[in-house]
Amino acid sequence: MVIQKERCIKLTFKDIGFRGTYHRFWAMDFNDTIRKSCCEFPNFEKADCVLLYGYIDHNAGTTMEVVACGRRNDKLFNFFDAPTDRRSFIRIGAIENETIYSLDDTVSELKAKYQKKLQ
Repeated sequence: MVIQKERCIKLTFKDIGFRGTYHRFWAMDFNDTIRKSCCEFPNFEKADCVLLYGYIDHNAGTTMEVVACGRRNDKLFNFFDAPTDRRSFIRIGAIENETIYSLDDTVSELKAKYQKKLQ
């Protein structure tokens, strides 16, 4: 799935708080934490970013599910297929100061493509 970067807002999780992450899609560039969490995802070797989906884990707090790996350039995000046989999660504290991209106006497209993963 290809998303124009101009449609995205650049933020940090620390700026938006946990309510801002709930049931929303985000893109984030690789860092060490992200890289380790998705090294067995489809097309990992081509990727430099990930698609994340936020929710609240009532035992562990604000959590981001790593939905799929992706590739980005100055104008586009291109997200690959989600893995069907594994899941990966990142607690918000591990990435709260990282730069992220809000994908709010692409929600219906992303939900349609990744609906099986989000169930």
